[in-house]
Parts: sequence; C-alpha cells; structure tokens
Amino acid sequence: MNKFFIFLSLLLLGLVYQCKTASTLNSYAVNGEYIMDGRAKQKDFVGNPKCKWFDSCYVAYKTNQSSLIA
Repeated sequence: MNKFFIFLSLLLLGLVYQCKTASTLNSYAVNGEYIMDGRAKQKDFVGNPKCKWFDSCYVAYKTNQSSLIA
C-alpha cells in the first residue's frame, strides 16, 4: 500500500511538472503579420517591437476599483 502512494505521488508530480513546462510560445509571420501562438506571459509583450500596441494599452489601462475584492 505504501508503494502505491509513493508511485501515485511521483505520477502526480510528473504530471504537474509536465503541465508547467509545456507552456511554450511560438512566433512567426504569416502574410507579413506577426503571429504569437501558445501561452504568453507579460514579459513576452513588454518592450517587444512587434507588439508596440501592448505598452501603450498597458499604461492606459485603469482598474475598475469597484470590481476588486478586498
């Protein structure tokens, strides 16, 4: 029974690790348009010359204070 729990724990840890490392971001051009495919993080957009729209939108965004949970 103890070996079963060890096996199950290792299996779950492997699955969690696989999900965490599977987040890759691919970028390519299609008909002159820049395409980003996959999971992206904020750092993938900030300062990226091909995503100039992000910096201006990020600075201009105003948080709706009434929707925040205190």
